[in-house]
This record gives sequence, C-alpha cells and structure tokens, in this order.
Amino acid sequence: MYVCNGICNRSRVKKPVARISRYLSGQKLCNICETYMIHSGPRCPCCGCKLRSNPRSGKLRREFQRQKRLAILKTQKSINVDTVKQIETKI
Repeated sequence: MYVCNGICNRSRVKKPVARISRYLSGQKLCNICETYMIHSGPRCPCCGCKLRSNPRSGKLRREFQRQKRLAILKTQKSINVDTVKQIETKI
C-alpha cells in the first residue's frame, strides 16, 4: 500500500508558462501524492509509487505525441521545413 509521507512537497513544481505540456517539459505525476515533480527515477521519492510520464486521455496523448515528434524534428540537423510546417498546423 502506497502512502504519501509529505516529502513530495519539496519537489513540487509549477505549471510551465509556455503552451507546452507538463510531460513534455519533463514533469511527472504521482497519483498517490497528486503532485507533479521533476524526478529522474521511475518511482516517487515520497511514496514509492510509479510516476506517470505520459497523459492518459486519448486527445491529450495524441497532442503530446505530436508535440514530441515536432520537438525531435526541430532538433535534427536535416530538417525539412515543409514537414515541420505541416506538423505545426496540426498542433
């Protein structure tokens, strides 16, 4: 049984200012503590529960995957400008 020990209050983060998802900015959600945090491990440092790093709902999941693909395309050196514009218009 997972129980919040209150340690998560120190690692709590605010929502990103830009129109970017929490998950894309590196934040993860603990369902037990009900807080978003930036943590490198797969488990919550407070309760030990597995952290969620992707959205659950279908609409938000598809948008997250699209934004992730767009971020990957922008970081690659051989960027096809037309491809990036097509993906941006879908977002």
